[in-house]
Amino acid sequence: MAKATAAISSGVEITLEKYGLITQTGNNDPVAAQLHLKVSVPNKNPIFLRYPEDFAKQEYLTVSTRPLETIKQDATEIDALFTTAATWLANQAANKL
Repeated sequence: MAKATAAISSGVEITLEKYGLITQTGNNDPVAAQLHLKVSVPNKNPIFLRYPEDFAKQEYLTVSTRPLETIKQDATEIDALFTTAATWLANQAANKL
């Protein structure tokens, strides 16, 4: 899989290391978005953020999923999963910079 990198102002670079859909445990073959990002800031160690892995470590949060059959029939559900993942990752990145 090719990595995608975007440069943002102030020299910040965001690299999409991994993306896809992964199955989760549960009924109806639940599927979640998977996004792995590397955020690089000049003169600092890079920050690695992983959804749903880092998200699931927080006890009070539940990973957003959809049944596999729903995903197969309605692409907008995939968009909703990735929007949830991207929003969480953006907030995490902002808090860590």
